[in-house]
Amino acid sequence: MAETVTAVDGEVALAESERGLVAAAIVIGSGFFVVGLTNPGNLADLALKTLLKDGLHLNAQGVASFGLVSGLAWYFKPIAGIFTDAVPLFGTRRRSYLLVAMVLGALSMIALGLAPHSYAAVLGLAIAVNACLVVCSTSLGGYLVETGNRTGSTGRLTAVRRFGETSVQFIAGPIGGMLATLAFIWAMGASALAMLAVVPIVWFFMREPRSPGHGAEVFRVAGNQIKSVLKSKKLWWASVFLGLINFCPGLVTPLFFFQRDTLKFSLPFIGLLGVASAIGALLAAFLYGALALRMSMRGLLVLGVALGALTALGYLFYRTPFEAGVVEAVYGFGLGMANIATIHLAVQGTPAGAEGLGFSLIVSVANLASSVADVLGSYLVDHHWSFANLVLLNASTTAAVLIVVPLLPKSLTSSTDGAAAT
Repeated sequence: MAETVTAVDGEVALAESERGLVAAAIVIGSGFFVVGLTNPGNLADLALKTLLKDGLHLNAQGVASFGLVSGLAWYFKPIAGIFTDAVPLFGTRRRSYLLVAMVLGALSMIALGLAPHSYAAVLGLAIAVNACLVVCSTSLGGYLVETGNRTGSTGRLTAVRRFGETSVQFIAGPIGGMLATLAFIWAMGASALAMLAVVPIVWFFMREPRSPGHGAEVFRVAGNQIKSVLKSKKLWWASVFLGLINFCPGLVTPLFFFQRDTLKFSLPFIGLLGVASAIGALLAAFLYGALALRMSMRGLLVLGVALGALTALGYLFYRTPFEAGVVEAVYGFGLGMANIATIHLAVQGTPAGAEGLGFSLIVSVANLASSVADVLGSYLVDHHWSFANLVLLNASTTAAVLIVVPLLPKSLTSSTDGAAAT
């Protein structure tokens, strides 16, 4: 009889665990979807770049530099990590921060859309929008790491995250292209509505135990988390790797100028190209979720980085609308595999007990490297580098990062998905 009761209890626990994992996947997928969609670099991306390029008359380096400065909060993401890890808000460490930041973020987006079209006003409010998005992203990242490590599903939840982020392009691409032809407030108003639409999902599906904290206890917990991060060899190796892979001279802003000035693509068509890229990236997310159960982290990194470098070469054949669509789809797949692998590495490198701080620190390094790389790539094309030469430089430096993979600690790269649960 005792054995029967134990078996039943085990089945109930397993069912509850699976339901909890599904709820977590819904929160993570929808959460990262809306954070990605409402980021000024997605749904409002073409509208903002058009405002900066044609309205404020910035060159490629100026547009990329705006992105570098407006993303200031993303480089200080570990501060948000410390608070979401150690300082409960209304009794929770993730949920309340996420809900409050979503509401404030929506209000900031509306303010940005209504702001006068001066560099200072647009920059200041873009910084505010990004600050709210950083808190959202940090809360979701900590939740992903905690849930993934507890259930042995870091690879699968990372793929869910990437699926949510990638799905953005099915909306941000075509709709963003159309919004870019209208007044700027339309793009920011749509972003605000999208952010508010996900608030009920977080409210009903994100369950988190109460975490009372106050006084000296908060500082003690924060101090322990900082010590844990500083001592984590895996975290620092993951930070170095993500920094290197994202520092390859960027194509993002130079590609926009190439599309508009050289190829004369319309804004709606550029938006549609985002859909082609998203299709490739979604295929990468599905494939990665399956491979994570069979391949080690090391193998996934090699595969992802190699595909990212190889498919980048497709931009050498980026001339006609049809060629552009094919290249975007192929590169979307390769870049998707590389991005999921590196974020998976960041999850694996985050020490337990400091999920928000550790994960945000690694991602902050990647964000800063990516922004600086975009400025570097834009500087090169503004100073007479051809777009083709920039593509070759990007692909070769990406491939060169493979040299670092054998140096990564085995404790960071030897496991497959599910190992955390054993």
